Amino acid sequence: MYFKRPKPFIIGFYHDREKPKNLSEFVSPMLNEFTRLHPTTPTDPSNPRHCSASLRCIICDTPMRSYLKGTKGHGGYWSCDRCIQKGEIIHHVLVMKNVDAPLRCDEDFHTYHTNDISIDEHIPHPEIPNPFADFGFNMVSGFVIDTMHTVHLGALLRRLEGFAFKVLEGKLTDEQLSEIEKRISFFRHCRPYDFHRHVDKFSSCSKYKAHVLRQFLYYFLFPVFEGILHEDELEHIMLLQYGMMLLGGYETNRQIKPSDVSKARVILDRYATELSDLGIPCRFVSHMTSHLWQDVSNFKNPVEANSAFDFETFLSFFADCLRSGNLPSEQIRNRLIEKAKYQLPTTSCGLVISNKIQLEMEASKKSSRSLQFINNGEKWPKKLVFDSFTISNKFPNNICLLEDGVIVVCTDICRNSSNRLFIVGREFSTLTAPFPKPYLATDHHIYRASNISMEENSWSIKDIKAKCYAFPLRPTAKPNIFDVDQHWFMSPLFIR
Repeated sequence: MYFKRPKPFIIGFYHDREKPKNLSEFVSPMLNEFTRLHPTTPTDPSNPRHCSASLRCIICDTPMRSYLKGTKGHGGYWSCDRCIQKGEIIHHVLVMKNVDAPLRCDEDFHTYHTNDISIDEHIPHPEIPNPFADFGFNMVSGFVIDTMHTVHLGALLRRLEGFAFKVLEGKLTDEQLSEIEKRISFFRHCRPYDFHRHVDKFSSCSKYKAHVLRQFLYYFLFPVFEGILHEDELEHIMLLQYGMMLLGGYETNRQIKPSDVSKARVILDRYATELSDLGIPCRFVSHMTSHLWQDVSNFKNPVEANSAFDFETFLSFFADCLRSGNLPSEQIRNRLIEKAKYQLPTTSCGLVISNKIQLEMEASKKSSRSLQFINNGEKWPKKLVFDSFTISNKFPNNICLLEDGVIVVCTDICRNSSNRLFIVGREFSTLTAPFPKPYLATDHHIYRASNISMEENSWSIKDIKAKCYAFPLRPTAKPNIFDVDQHWFMSPLFIR
């Protein structure tokens, strides 16, 4: 069954200097509550339920996943959650090369330990009962492989660090790194409203936040590395982007075709396998990308709908609650009581609204209008605010992909005599594929755009399919979208 992703809310929180030593005491109250609220549980008249709930999956990073399951950590030989294979140590690094190993299944979870017929050490202490297993939870498929930690902070970050720092993992020359820094510096002028963070210097890629790495994966890979990486290396790292796109990367409310899941499986297997061919260790996180397709297939959700991004973002709730490092749990409890007692205005995710700007933003989200037109005079950009993106008449927020495949640079937003909105702009007359491998870019509305027209035309806002992220290819000056000699890399942001 397909579920739209809801907003996070708090059902409990824990604070200490380390993980609880007794797992059962830690999770039993939550599991008991799930048992009481399950739709099939008979209602107790003395303790009636007013809603029903069930535990669908658990999303957490790898150390917490191994803690909750009672399995080997990511540094163990038998640590893979989804397949039965023993890793090997190469140059002091644990690697997992096999993408064809037998898959683990929920029914056999209790057998994954050393015994008379197996040397599998996935469960190091089988004698210790697991509360989730006793609850009847799926111990293999129920624990999601989180893309935020596995792909963005894992596989992608490892490759970027290899390019930047590690001689044995494809470190680039000083001249190449200098060119990358130059491009990223130019691209700061191209960041649209939809991204709150800049991509910082490549020399500090180890400190990139997860949201920045996601932006890098989906939009920066080709324009940053084109002409710098060898063709085979560029194609290889683009496999990671392609596999995520097939699994619905950056989308949360679309069902993925089984054919795309099967194709993504092949692509991500190829990514993990070719790491070894390039002489780069296939670490635990890189190997786990080959199993991402399983969660998409099991839960019928795009891959990012099963990630920890929403929950990590929600952590700002706790940051807003805490005024000092003293008694943090008590502070959070008091803020929650105050919010309920005084009915303070909150955002959709539960954060207390503390200023006028937040209040106006939340009011606009709850507005019944699906489109807003903002015109604050000639001094300010005009804006069309859609549900998932904002178009203006100023670069870099004025590039639109139309339904007929045309890319337009919006120069003005107007109303006609019937009070209907339309955009005025100039279109690119030449759209070609910036790369043919590992996938044909134009199949995903990704173009190399050039030869912008000198004449303006007008289009109805109903013709707008998506907003585009535009990068100048081989930049030599501050980006000028109307430079007739410049070629642009165009990638759609959000499809309506």
